[in-house]
Amino acid sequence: MAEQLLIYGNGQMAELAWARFRRDPRHSVVGFAVDRSLLGEGELCGLPVIPFEEVERRFPPSAVRMFVAVGPVRNNHIRADRYLRAKSMGYRFASYVSPRAVIDPAVRIGENCSIGDNVVVDPYVRFGDDVWIGTGAVIGHHSELGDHCFVGVNCTVLGSVRIGAYSLVGAGAVIRDRISLGDGSIVGVGATIVRDTAPESVHVAPEAVQLPISSGRVRL
Repeated sequence: MAEQLLIYGNGQMAELAWARFRRDPRHSVVGFAVDRSLLGEGELCGLPVIPFEEVERRFPPSAVRMFVAVGPVRNNHIRADRYLRAKSMGYRFASYVSPRAVIDPAVRIGENCSIGDNVVVDPYVRFGDDVWIGTGAVIGHHSELGDHCFVGVNCTVLGSVRIGAYSLVGAGAVIRDRISLGDGSIVGVGATIVRDTAPESVHVAPEAVQLPISSGRVRL
């Protein structure tokens, strides 16, 4: 019998979580919750959206699991805060692992994690709790991802990398082997990291340059 699941969130990440979990026969999404101050429409994806302040009464921890579906807002702290608040209420959490991901059986995956389509995770990788991995990412062997990380689509994390808690790795970024990202690091879209990063440091790639010609003059 499928377990009932309540999703925290009412934005695009919540819609994405709903679309993914509805493919998972182990879970049945029964609704959404969000802070009362953020409450908009009373329905999302045909399901009720209720104030987070009322979840214990309407969907008690004994009856449902929860999944916190928030992107890397404020460097992942919003998602982490709601996850920790729900955990303190006694909620258990689901994790989503795409059936189209390739993951070694020995990989350790925490709770409230999301691993998207076509992700490849090598042996001896450890995920903390509340870790999000975007579509098409590659996580190399013996790597460790701390709690509340967010790794964007098509990232490449080579072997023996440590990604500190609350870190954000943007889409298409590359992290060289044996690198340590300090807690709260931000790696921008398409950046390549070849040295350890300090906690809460920010690293971006150069922006593309517009050439002074029209595309019609380019021979391809």
